[in-house]
Amino acid sequence: MAQRAGRLTCPRCGANNFDTVTSCWKCGAPVGAAGMAPSAPIPAANMSAPSAYVQERAPATYPQPAPMPYPAPASAITGDSGVARRAAIALALTIPFVGLPVGWVFMMIEDRNKQAIGRVCAVWSMIGLVLHLILTYFMVQGTVKMLGSLLPQVMAGAAASRRASPGGLPGDGL
Repeated sequence: MAQRAGRLTCPRCGANNFDTVTSCWKCGAPVGAAGMAPSAPIPAANMSAPSAYVQERAPATYPQPAPMPYPAPASAITGDSGVARRAAIALALTIPFVGLPVGWVFMMIEDRNKQAIGRVCAVWSMIGLVLHLILTYFMVQGTVKMLGSLLPQVMAGAAASRRASPGGLPGDGL
């Protein structure tokens, strides 16, 4: 059976904290080293009226600390979605093999704006993949046609130079 670590109840907000911490995880009020003992279960005998045990353990009131500055939540930070969409389309069309997984990752984020950008990136990546495959096909066909017309000329030139030299090419074994 697993052992339960000691717990402290925050005197300010009532949050459950480990006994090894010095401040509350929820509100930041000092706990632990401030003389708080680990919370023990309250006896279930008579729960209607507070017992002497509960009255003894009533949390002391601490002065309220000044509110700490915090960064704005991510939802409050806005940007130009048009720039993000153009960047997603540019990525998708230039490097579709990268744009597709990036679009999928963005679609898994909980922010609706980022999901929309992810969909744009994924859709344009699929379009980009098709365009790249078509372009690759035509480039390979053109290269094969060019090599097909160039190879006989190279072979004829090599045969003519071989006939023109008396001993053949070095290493021919003739």
